[in-house]
Amino acid sequence: MEKKDVVKKRNPENCMQNSAASLPHAPSSVFPTHAAGKKRKPCLRKILAFWILMAVLGGAGGWIYQTWQKIPSSIRIRAGEEQELFLDVPVSGTIYGEKTAQKDVIPVNLNRPLTVQASQIQDYTMDVKLFGIVPFKQVDVHVVEGQRLIPAGVPVGIYIKTEGILVIAESDFEGLDHSRKEPARYLLRAGDYILKVDGVELEGKKQFTEQVAASEGKELCLTICRDGQTFDVTVTPQQNTEGVYKLGIWIRDNAQGVGTMTYLDEKNGFGALGHGINDTDTADLMEVQSGSLYKTKIRQHSKRH
Repeated sequence: MEKKDVVKKRNPENCMQNSAASLPHAPSSVFPTHAAGKKRKPCLRKILAFWILMAVLGGAGGWIYQTWQKIPSSIRIRAGEEQELFLDVPVSGTIYGEKTAQKDVIPVNLNRPLTVQASQIQDYTMDVKLFGIVPFKQVDVHVVEGQRLIPAGVPVGIYIKTEGILVIAESDFEGLDHSRKEPARYLLRAGDYILKVDGVELEGKKQFTEQVAASEGKELCLTICRDGQTFDVTVTPQQNTEGVYKLGIWIRDNAQGVGTMTYLDEKNGFGALGHGINDTDTADLMEVQSGSLYKTKIRQHSKRH
């Protein structure tokens, strides 16, 4: 008998049904819809609006701070002389004295040149408002007696001694084992004043150096002054290649210089124009314990370009 291949025909509809039945339950849509994109746009807009607002507030704050800095906290006016002020800031207000009557209050506008004059030595107060509305700053106005000075041109020598030992820098050095040593690192810093060692007040940097060298590697309690605050720190000296105990700091206990701005006043009194003395290395104002003036003669000078 011949064998006949029997081909069973399938109904297309049944095939589709079977295929559908064999698939697991899946979401109705494989691709995301545009709804998610629409939700993201408002979120991005809010973030952008937030950063724009922060930028505007930061710029406004910076401008207000600069305006505040332009207005001095204190103004001195010479009695009997006119003095012009031009701060070019959008503020206005009034000037009044302690015993000034209401009718004698003087209006001022610092956005334009202002000419002031007072005949009597007295203190006044100037209250100013930003844009004439927002209270902004209070300025002390002092009327002082005018004084005429005659330059004398006589130089003086200046010597000052610091209050304690001034630390001008910290550094490392090579130890006995040829490694780098930094005993004072993170303990002392430039601008510190070392006042005492183990409770003993210091008279100069020579005394301090000798105490460190004689420590034999034992801990030292240093009383220091930093930014107006006094406290103790403990540090352990270490030996350098020569066997001398060091802390790895550069110090100074005095400063010297020449002052040339001397003058005579109207009563033939001699004086010199003074200002704060800053350390050449740290640029900090030096804490002065004592000082002296000497007669000085300038023998030679050099001009630097």
